[in-house]
Amino acid sequence: PPTWWLPADTGGDEQRRAGMLEWFSAIKRQTNAELLAGIRQNQPGWSDVEVQTWVESKQRFSPNVLGLLRHGASAHIDWTETLGRITCPATLIYADPERGGIVTAEAAEALRAIIPQLHVEHIAGAGHNIRRDQPERFLQLVRAALAEWTAAVPV
Repeated sequence: PPTWWLPADTGGDEQRRAGMLEWFSAIKRQTNAELLAGIRQNQPGWSDVEVQTWVESKQRFSPNVLGLLRHGASAHIDWTETLGRITCPATLIYADPERGGIVTAEAAEALRAIIPQLHVEHIAGAGHNIRRDQPERFLQLVRAALAEWTAAVPV
């Protein structure tokens, strides 16, 4: 889950926070076999390695992290000011919200307004787990960003 919420993210995102809290709670109640069956059904395109990694990560997930999602948990942080201090090259790769992506096109543009050098890329057809849903496209964008950053560094 994102650790920051834009100041305008109140109404709809409060529902999203509540939905994430319920989803994480439901995940923690499932057995290994239930998690495995569910992810195989919901993400048939994922490799066996990705499926197993996902299941293991959910088994290790600490419910204590859920406190970060509660409204106001990060209210003491001025995210606009904090993110505005980023001076290095940065890339945001985001997915389709209707497939589970957390960042919307509007949020990506709002973030670019805060971080002018932010390079924003959308991967259509990907959900929350972009690297698993569209691994080739994801790696293509990451490699392109790294190549651009490397070329800009004086030798």
